[in-house]
Amino acid sequence: MGRFANVWMPIYGLLTTVLATELIPPSQDPWYAAPPGFESKAPGTILRTRQAPPNITALANNSVEAHQLLFRSTDTLYRPSWAVTTVFLPTEESRAGRNKPALLSYQIPYNTLDVDQSPSYGLSTIYGENIMADVRQGLSQGWIVSVPDFEGPEAAFSAGPQAGHAVLDSVRAVLSFTNLTEPDSARYALWGYSGGAFASGFAGELQASYAPELDIAGIAIGEARQYLVDHLHKEGTHNATSFLSALHIPAAEAIALFSGQDIFGYFTNGDEIMRAPELARVFGNNWHESYHGIPQMPVYAYKAIHDENTNIRTTDEHVARICGVGANVLYDRNTVGGHEDEAISGGRRALKWLSDALDGRQLEPANGCKVQNVTVGVSL
Repeated sequence: MGRFANVWMPIYGLLTTVLATELIPPSQDPWYAAPPGFESKAPGTILRTRQAPPNITALANNSVEAHQLLFRSTDTLYRPSWAVTTVFLPTEESRAGRNKPALLSYQIPYNTLDVDQSPSYGLSTIYGENIMADVRQGLSQGWIVSVPDFEGPEAAFSAGPQAGHAVLDSVRAVLSFTNLTEPDSARYALWGYSGGAFASGFAGELQASYAPELDIAGIAIGEARQYLVDHLHKEGTHNATSFLSALHIPAAEAIALFSGQDIFGYFTNGDEIMRAPELARVFGNNWHESYHGIPQMPVYAYKAIHDENTNIRTTDEHVARICGVGANVLYDRNTVGGHEDEAISGGRRALKWLSDALDGRQLEPANGCKVQNVTVGVSL
């Protein structure tokens, strides 16, 4: 019991910890810049740490404390980079019944090209109650919960390898911070919905080659699936100014602003732009999941059949590909609800599955893949 109690104590003696007393946007906050010589450090090495701003900590009212870690990572082009994660530590009471520490890396769908919309800043200013409710749910089960800025310091939205590397390195950093680096000293899992599933999925595919020492208990991904300025119209209602306004607004605001619009209407040649060889190469490297490796851990995939954002076919194909090469997947296709509904009802099922994974229970199926239609509404 002594070892179990001690591993939760962060390694303050090895790090300089400061208190973030006020919120400063990442683009203006020198804390977010990597220190000189960071390139020589191993991926996942903690470069800087601080206590999270009080308003972020207060939102997770069942967390004993929250910290922010800046750590070494690797970008899409495999160059040295860095990223940040916000770590919430559970109370002693909530973790008392656990036989082994547990870590949930929760990738939120922040979908932005603006670094000032990153979770480490936006948790208290943008993303609101739904995200923090999930964080509190994990904390109530005694889990450490980590919320990484997986797009990195340049807000590289849709850069798959960048996101996957940052997620894996955030797990390395949190395990180091909590003294859980010994083999089998903790269980850890990944979770993401929509844009968060994109990051989690890439992490799952890249784990074997990039972070083979990480024995991930499972990954829950919701709405997993398979993006040009010079070609924008300069005039009319669908023009470059309108299109580029999305650069500096939150994803939810952009969705409302462009709701019901044909995005290809902004481009001079319509959807012809999507067939450009340059874009095909970029999409292949950064967007297409199931081409960068085979997840070596159990996967829980879930999606609403009538999701209005992406066709269910793309998720079906993604699951079929990884199942065809030996992945272990439980895939729920929900017959009711849309994208937002499945974020809620699917999220409940994901949390139950993650609880089983982090408790070390046998997951279904034991081997291979199981695809099933379910009917689970928001009110159930």
